[in-house]
Amino acid sequence: MFIPLVLVQLALAQIGQDGARPGWPCVPGRAIDPAYLEISESTGGQAFLLQKNEAVHTGVIVNLPVTHPETLFRAVGHLAGTRTFEFPVDGSIESLSVTASIQCRQTVAVIEPGGTEVTAANAVQHIELQAGKIVRVDGPGVGNWQVRIAGQGLFILSVRAKTSIRLSNVRFVEPGGQMVAAVLGPLSDASFHVVAASGETLSALPASPGEDGAYRLDFTPTAARFRIMVEGTDENGRPVRRMYPKLFRSTAPQPAHP
Repeated sequence: MFIPLVLVQLALAQIGQDGARPGWPCVPGRAIDPAYLEISESTGGQAFLLQKNEAVHTGVIVNLPVTHPETLFRAVGHLAGTRTFEFPVDGSIESLSVTASIQCRQTVAVIEPGGTEVTAANAVQHIELQAGKIVRVDGPGVGNWQVRIAGQGLFILSVRAKTSIRLSNVRFVEPGGQMVAAVLGPLSDASFHVVAASGETLSALPASPGEDGAYRLDFTPTAARFRIMVEGTDENGRPVRRMYPKLFRSTAPQPAHP
């Protein structure tokens, strides 16, 4: 379902450049119909704000589920200034891809563990767009990487990887209650967490391991919309993180807040 969602957002970019809306997508009000954003996030696809003259880059975005099938980090929300997101890169990651789209973009910086920003000189892909950036690094260094974004309005961030450690088949087995997940590859000491749509870790999920990397998760809703993340260590004891790209909706009652 990912491919048509990307194409829908490209079509919106083209419509948005009509004379009545100069400067799209950095315009007052909605840059994207919320229904499109809802569908893309709920299916694990990624909306992207492209201009007519940027259509040549659509293929890169569309092919990401094939070239970089695993998700390290996802976040969507509204930006008013600067935010920095951090995630670990482990030794199993062969290639890293960062795609960020911001309604009124100022800067997007991908920063290596040593604090150096990735530039066109040290990236396989480094595509600057009016409302975003696409960066690909092959053989990324092990350690904590950062993505720093600055601007205003809607932002959509995805960090994907080509790797042998995978989080897959995450789903509810009963409405609003237990979930299941599968972890493939050499991951030890697995722990699961609920993550807000905007990227913040909310709570831990008790997990019972089964056979062939299967886990049963005792889900207690802490947010109406959330993703599932697994953390652990690789064969060399390095931190590992994988996030399931689908944004789930809780159907159970939310806990009362004081």
